[in-house]
Amino acid sequence: MKLLPLSNIKRRFNNKKVYKKGCFMVYNRSETVYNNSMLKDYLHNQIIQYHPQTIRQLYYRCLGMGLGVEKDTGVSRSNYTKAFNQLKALRNSGEIPYSWIIDPGRYPLTTPTWNSSAEFLEEQLEQYRYSPWEDNHVVQVWTESKGLAEVIRQACSHYCVTLIPCGGQPSDSIMDNAIQRVPTHATKLDLLYIGDYDDAGLVIANTVSDKVYRHLEDQGKSPDVTFKRIGITPAQIQEYNLPTHYAAKAKVKTKIKWKVEAEAMPVQTMISIVRAELDRLEPDLEHAAEMTTAGRDRLKSLL
Repeated sequence: MKLLPLSNIKRRFNNKKVYKKGCFMVYNRSETVYNNSMLKDYLHNQIIQYHPQTIRQLYYRCLGMGLGVEKDTGVSRSNYTKAFNQLKALRNSGEIPYSWIIDPGRYPLTTPTWNSSAEFLEEQLEQYRYSPWEDNHVVQVWTESKGLAEVIRQACSHYCVTLIPCGGQPSDSIMDNAIQRVPTHATKLDLLYIGDYDDAGLVIANTVSDKVYRHLEDQGKSPDVTFKRIGITPAQIQEYNLPTHYAAKAKVKTKIKWKVEAEAMPVQTMISIVRAELDRLEPDLEHAAEMTTAGRDRLKSLL
């Protein structure tokens, strides 16, 4: 697929020009159609440059581009719906694959089958990975958003770390399952967290941090725990000029007046942040790659 021309993409159009006809307000249709065409072309370019993405991430990319898409306020989703409708048209027309848009939580439940035992063994060979981490070191990445988890999933897989999308407040079942993945002999546990910068997001981060210690104690494990919020932070909001929303209806009283959703961060930037934080923990990726290749060769010789 080729990128569409963007020569006039930043030109601003007035999408609110109306005139009275009797008792109705009628929009300037030709101008609205032209704006929708520009919005569709821009979204087409964005998803081609990087995929998959969530609809909300693409909606944030449209803000401030002069495409008639502004920040939604209150409970309104009218601007988000504009992006949604154009992406729906792109998928229905076959211009972009359906798989390029992340729709978390709506996947079929299937039972894996194989045509032969040889086919099964060959497929399992590709699943063998040698860990780049020391045997006593465990790293987990937690995200508040399930959609964001799909975006950073490949990066986490590259570093062989567990990715846990909690989808809001983490249940005790999720916490118990996560801690079960920590070996009893582990002496170091690094938790990297990504969530919205708002009242609820901060509460979720604190809940994850607090519950980890309780579930470790329940399972008789005592590694040194390091909890770090790698997104969204006040410094990132300023550095990347992330779009904010007024937190007028916050359920928990804090000093935060403006909230920022994690999906407001550009996809490439978020992936770079995750990779940089994992690199900081010093995994031995080169040695792991060599051992993975050698291990797969040994397994093939046994077939």
